Amino acid sequence: MTKWIFWIFAGVALLLLVLEHRAHVLGWWLHALLGLCVVLLYLVIRADSGGDGDGHPR
Repeated sequence: MTKWIFWIFAGVALLLLVLEHRAHVLGWWLHALLGLCVVLLYLVIRADSGGDGDGHPR
């Protein structure tokens, strides 16, 4: 009986550990995706301006 209790406890602990780490990894990826979007938007706007420094399009 004590082995069943141990394995149930270990299974629940493993499930909670996996779910918690998955949430952290997903949160990190979402922040990285948002940062990538900001960087790409900056590069697109900079490339569209022509890069001559006067702010007027080509």
